[in-house]
Amino acid sequence: MDESHKGSISAFVQSMKFTFNKCLDPSMQCQSKAIRAHSVQNSAALEYIAEKDHVYELRMRLSGGEPECLFTRIGRNSASTFTGFCGVHDTKIFAPIDTHPVNVRDREHLFLLAYRAVTRELHALMEGAWRFQRENYRQDRLLGQLGQPTMAGMAAVGYFYKSWSLWKYRARYFDRTFLSGRYDSIRHEYFVMDEEKSVIAASSSFSLPDDQKSEDVPVLILNIVPLSATHTAVIFSYARHDQRKARLLIKRVTTEKSLKRKINLSHLLLQHTENFFIRPSLVDSWSKEKRKHVEQSFISTIRDGAILAPSKELNLFLWGEN
Repeated sequence: MDESHKGSISAFVQSMKFTFNKCLDPSMQCQSKAIRAHSVQNSAALEYIAEKDHVYELRMRLSGGEPECLFTRIGRNSASTFTGFCGVHDTKIFAPIDTHPVNVRDREHLFLLAYRAVTRELHALMEGAWRFQRENYRQDRLLGQLGQPTMAGMAAVGYFYKSWSLWKYRARYFDRTFLSGRYDSIRHEYFVMDEEKSVIAASSSFSLPDDQKSEDVPVLILNIVPLSATHTAVIFSYARHDQRKARLLIKRVTTEKSLKRKINLSHLLLQHTENFFIRPSLVDSWSKEKRKHVEQSFISTIRDGAILAPSKELNLFLWGEN
């Protein structure tokens, strides 16, 4: 392993030790300390897929100096948490969906689910910029090379630009809408799956392909919300002017039925998101080969920029060996 590769591994390891803590309220002016709030409702969603108060998530770690992702069992109370809101703002903003069952026919409920997903992604990007910038300063002090490019410094710039773009998007389509109370700037498409057991919960947002290089980066938001032990809502949200791009990406999910729908939804989760959680007994029912295949396929999208193909072998909803 050459010295530059060793340095990049060190930067990665050091950066993961830092935690970004900032209340991202609509004004971005709150100075209160953020709490570990759930991006997926704990008592209204995770409880329907948890077993012995635990769920599975794909968690990254280093193995032999290289990143890998493995299904890891975590406590329900720790799953999906992020330090993006203080206690007052988290309670005030999301009370309608945290204190009542999610109603997919309620535009406020759908808007708040999407708002939380976008803010969670904004927090992740800002945390990435903050972590790598701190590591950049640390390397400068250790090496005495102030102003010289570093792996951490370049990573920080990338995260900063992405977080700035997403903040502009949230400010335009979510903060203003939330403050107005009209909830009409975001469109939603959803369906409810009737299952033997609800098995997956998710809350994520990601950039859509932008062939026109518009001022605002188009964003698609995906929430998978278990409504009961046997019913799960799949909700896609997007700004009105992104309707064409969003529908082009999700039509393989929204227009298909049964097995093909679940295969295509699984592909969307593995290709574009990371904040999703699975019923433990479902993962445990898979063969070792399928479990490893899912893990390696997921990390390949992050590490190598791989483009996955929808397949039965990557169906996250299917019980038993394939």
